[in-house]
Amino acid sequence: GSEVNFNSMQLSSRAKLNIVISEEGMALAQLLKERYGIPYILELPVGIAEMHSFVKGIEKMLSITIKGKAHLEYKINHDKVITNKNVLIIGEPFVSLAIKKCLQKDFGIKDISIISNIQKHTKSQTLFLADRYEEVKCLESEAQIAEDMGLADILIADPLYERFLPHHSKIKFISVPHLGLSGREFVHMDYEYIGSGGFNYFKRHLT
Repeated sequence: GSEVNFNSMQLSSRAKLNIVISEEGMALAQLLKERYGIPYILELPVGIAEMHSFVKGIEKMLSITIKGKAHLEYKINHDKVITNKNVLIIGEPFVSLAIKKCLQKDFGIKDISIISNIQKHTKSQTLFLADRYEEVKCLESEAQIAEDMGLADILIADPLYERFLPHHSKIKFISVPHLGLSGREFVHMDYEYIGSGGFNYFKRHLT
């Protein structure tokens, strides 16, 4: 409700650190840093390796020790059957890059491409002009997207894209709903991508 939001805004100036999990939150994070000197981290920790790095970063910035992080210690044991696959991620650029990091670090997959259907010259596109998004290919044509999909061994995208695949396609499809595309149609799905939950979700579908 509005009362909760107002109270949250009142407390925001007391924060020691702001954790920003989307490009849309950057403007407010930068304002709070300029006005109150509150540092921020722009990060979405998908998978175990990235969550481990994320927690270490917070500990360093705040000079603290976070308890209960033993589950983040793990030994990488990449499955060669998975590492040789070609993966295509379709989605919002910030989330897609975070998923890519997980696939690289947790599963050893190297051949990963990202495409987005964000329309050019829109407000949404201006959010993703930073150099870190240079590898994201923006495609507006459904035909172009379908062509790229056909080249992948593994496709990670909103469930709506599964309808583009041929009926007997051998492409392994992993659903990651995108609210900006399919709204609340798939919110009931049992999926996860943050931390160990994300690692387990992708491991379950990749193997």
